[in-house]
Order: sequence, then structure tokens, then C-alpha cells
Amino acid sequence: MLYAPNYTQELIILFKQRKQAGVNVPIVDGLDLAAPFAQNLNDPEAADNAFFANNFSEKEPQLVEVRNAYKAKYNNEEPINKAYLGYDKILIIVDAIKKMNSTKPEDVIKGLEQVKNLQGTTGVITLSPTTHQPVGLSMVISKIEKGKYVEVGRYVPEKHKK
Repeated sequence: MLYAPNYTQELIILFKQRKQAGVNVPIVDGLDLAAPFAQNLNDPEAADNAFFANNFSEKEPQLVEVRNAYKAKYNNEEPINKAYLGYDKILIIVDAIKKMNSTKPEDVIKGLEQVKNLQGTTGVITLSPTTHQPVGLSMVISKIEKGKYVEVGRYVPEKHKK
């Protein structure tokens, strides 16, 4: 197995070289392997045997509204996973501002400490009042087979199973 925490451009080179060298060890990476990575290779099967964690499943219904708005604005282009993450960040900030009825930085921080059960595109979001990190964060593990994305399942770390 090869762990490759690289950005997209380096990953494209790595996957092409891996195929050219005839190496077929699994590669593990993060969000940069999500769609449309395989299609960007011009040989999507070069991405086979790759695994990555994503914040959501493409099958989740809460993505539809954001996907449709994005496609309408950007000439029918499909949003990448980071568009949904960015959308959720804005939802969180707006929720914090509404809770405090203020945009002062110190009030927004207090509002972040109160974000609980907020429906986002990546799931239901609750922030830890002490770390401001998501509580109960789960990831959808996917792999690439024959140039196609296949979900393996959802993973929730033990410390978040409370």
C-alpha cells in the first residue's frame, strides 16, 4: 500500500507512472481522489485500486439543492466535494451569527460553541464547544474500480460513537 497525501496534479503524475511501471499496489489518499479525479487522468482505469475518505455519499438527498444551484451558476458543471464542504462552512458561520445576533468575532466564536444538529450537505453538524471541531464526524470510504467510484461504507471513529 502506498499512502500519497498529495495534491491533484502530483497524484495525476503518480497514477500515470504507477500504471506505466506496472505497479498495482493500493493507494490511499484523501479528498483529492474524489470525482472527477479518475476522469482527469485521460485513462480512468489508471486510478484503479485507490481508496479515499470523503465527507459524504453522492447518494445523499441533501446534496441535490446545492448541486442544482451550483450547476445552474457554472454552466452545468458538476461541483467537486470541496464545494459542499465550503457550503457547510458558510451554513455554520451563518448559524453562529444568528445564534448571537452579532457579527463581532468574539460573538461568532460563542455562536460556534452552540452549533448543534445543523443539517448540512455533508450530514448533521454539531461542533464541540471546546475545540470547534465537528462531533460525530463520519467519513464515507470509497474506492476506484475500472475507473468508476464505488462506496465501501461509512466509517465513524470510536471516539465519535457517543
